[in-house]
Amino acid sequence: MNVIATRFGRFVAACLSIALAACGGGGSDGDGSGTRGTPITRAVGGTVVAGDATLVIPAGSLSQDTTISVSISNPSPNLPQSQTLRGMIFDFGPNGTTFLTPATLTLPLVGTPAANERAVIAFLDPASNQWVDLPSTVANGSISAPLTHFTVFAQRFTGLDPGLPVRTWFFSQIQGDGSTKFLSGSTQIFGTLNATIDFGPAFNDQPIVIGNGLSGLRPSDEIATGQIFSSEFGGRFFVSAEAPSKINLVADSPIGNHVLLNQLQSFVRDSENASLTFDVTDLDLEATDLNPATNLSFAECPTTPCPDLITAMVALRVEARTERLGIIYDATGVAQIHGDSRGWTHSTDRGQFFCPDNPNSCRNPFFGTIQLWDDLSVAQTSDVQSTFIRLQLKQHLPFSIDLANVLDGETVTLEIVATAKTLDRRAGSDRQSSAYAHLRDPRSIGGVALTPTGLRATSQHVPALPIVNLIPPASCVAGPGPAGTLQFSAASYSLAEWADGEQAQIRVTRTGGSTGAVSATFSTGDATAIAGADYTPVQMTVAFADGDAAPKVLIVPITHDGVAEPDKTLNLTLSEPGGCATLGTQASAGLTILDDDRLPPPPPPSGLDPSFGNAGKAAMPETGAPLRGFGGDRSAMALQADGKIVMVG
Repeated sequence: MNVIATRFGRFVAACLSIALAACGGGGSDGDGSGTRGTPITRAVGGTVVAGDATLVIPAGSLSQDTTISVSISNPSPNLPQSQTLRGMIFDFGPNGTTFLTPATLTLPLVGTPAANERAVIAFLDPASNQWVDLPSTVANGSISAPLTHFTVFAQRFTGLDPGLPVRTWFFSQIQGDGSTKFLSGSTQIFGTLNATIDFGPAFNDQPIVIGNGLSGLRPSDEIATGQIFSSEFGGRFFVSAEAPSKINLVADSPIGNHVLLNQLQSFVRDSENASLTFDVTDLDLEATDLNPATNLSFAECPTTPCPDLITAMVALRVEARTERLGIIYDATGVAQIHGDSRGWTHSTDRGQFFCPDNPNSCRNPFFGTIQLWDDLSVAQTSDVQSTFIRLQLKQHLPFSIDLANVLDGETVTLEIVATAKTLDRRAGSDRQSSAYAHLRDPRSIGGVALTPTGLRATSQHVPALPIVNLIPPASCVAGPGPAGTLQFSAASYSLAEWADGEQAQIRVTRTGGSTGAVSATFSTGDATAIAGADYTPVQMTVAFADGDAAPKVLIVPITHDGVAEPDKTLNLTLSEPGGCATLGTQASAGLTILDDDRLPPPPPPSGLDPSFGNAGKAAMPETGAPLRGFGGDRSAMALQADGKIVMVG
């Protein structure tokens, strides 16, 4: 899978009335221009031939035996960019069909592209009414492309490279037991992205006035919502989340949510005066708790001391990279509020959030080295009764990415991750608590989208760079006790592709002794998953100080691609033991990436509760810790003696 070419969301095809033959159907009209049906068995697969088109469906690609229909028609001038179309239009059905393994469509090349053109197979996205070009191969007078779903396909010649942003997004829900559940998500290129979701009942009381016109509750229709927005050319976007309120905290009761937008956009430097800027214009966190601070239930406080019951957090990651220079800009901003009616705390300190042991020497390969905002950038308001807290940005914050070392003609890829998270564990019968998180319009390029100074938009992106963080192995110095054995905590791990933060956490243990400093090299390798497409490759040193036997949790970033495909695996390896430690029998393991884009499982038999067992539930990650991509709900990021940052569990 090519992550650049295949970052397309799932689309549900619809019958089109713009001069196309009717959708669906069966039978044949005998002249190659009408609707025909070809039965394909799931176990064997097969080939569908319609006119000049050939569709090869691999064995096991379909979820069930299916009769494939194809409607063929001449292109209509009413179709978008009709002047770029070549040959016939092919409408495959049944509509909504997806492939676990991509099928291959092959068409004869119609004509010869001009010097400034390229030939592609494209599908018509019914949501945006735009053609989406597929990664296409031209050879021996034919053109081929992979298909992951059925809709309308055509061949076209185009030299246009609009350089539109690739927006991958998802909504997930935090359950009462702390696990996460995927709700919806996709990848979108064309048009404005405006996704919303209903998380459930919200605070149901009237707004309270704290003073200076500040409201202790967001005016709402009593529905907790989440929203992700990105303008057509990516110049403006925002994410927001609002926690649902529930009467009882049972295991599957939603108590929070996570909203994430990943946006990828690239530019070619065309001038020595090139510049790339962005602004953070609005950040808003609010939390309210009118419940009494005493008589907390076990569901609210399962441990002692009782944790903070309400959380709201936003985070923004901005990275710019080139193939020659690597990462040229790496920045993170975090803001969070924690607490309840017993009291509130807030933080914008990235060092405290990611590197609690020593913020001054924080250098984490998974998080930005530049801090976008701090406590001086935000205003905090709360009332003396500890019922309300609000954190807001004081003013717009402008930032500039240094392009001085970028050469003319070189591509700069800008990748951002914007996220909002809320959590409300209060179990009051009248829903007297709320949490809200909002990060708005963080980026505008040169003030005008797609016309930055001295930069030209392109769809050719620089892929994510490998994470390499190696130091020399620890020396073996004999001590009074054994140094211990290093190995993985399990033979296999799994993570849903949609999981919060999209980063797999791998646990490394030290057992049988802890004398002396020890280390090992951790590395990833391809199996069916491909580095750079399905995950970011990692090679780093995991180190334990003298006397340190706490397990270390390493992170492998996973790529969300919006393509229906089989689950994929990669290999994990521990090697080069340092110090006097040895490697255990479990020095290798596997990581399975659970795909999120396939069709949902069939409903349970009639008469069964849909919530029984696993029916209707999304696959769960190996661990349910929320918000992995930005440290989690007060996750512990530990600084090792060698300066490496790992998560301690």
